[in-house]
Amino acid sequence: MYAVARERAQQRYRTKKSIDTLVLQGWVRRNGEILSITDSGKTMLDTTIESLRSSITSTTWDGKWRIVAFDIPEELSVLRHQIRSILKRAGFIKLQQSVWIFPHECHELAALIQHDQRIRKHVLYGVLSEIDNSERLRTLFFPKKTI
Repeated sequence: MYAVARERAQQRYRTKKSIDTLVLQGWVRRNGEILSITDSGKTMLDTTIESLRSSITSTTWDGKWRIVAFDIPEELSVLRHQIRSILKRAGFIKLQQSVWIFPHECHELAALIQHDQRIRKHVLYGVLSEIDNSERLRTLFFPKKTI
């Protein structure tokens, strides 16, 4: 029980420090408990997205798949639409309803998406080393390459 409480406290501390850093850098604005992205934060998000898109052609694939899954309630449907749009622009492919996949490291993008306190508990990011039917996915991401 103590270990679980300690891990939760450490996670809260890391989250607070991350948010403080984003606020300090001017990418996120805090209004009480509400966080919102600033114009410079949107620019940084666009830069991160472009970096991810270029990583498909410029880096060697490590054989792992990055998965973003979300189950966002209807009252936050605007945020759900924004997340879908961000993932599409970054080059993710929809694997199933609300499950998106990408072949390269994108932890920064997942962290940016999860910084909105309202949706954090509804978005999961994971790394898979193996997935069924990966040949189809490989041809979608790497049409001219052999891996």
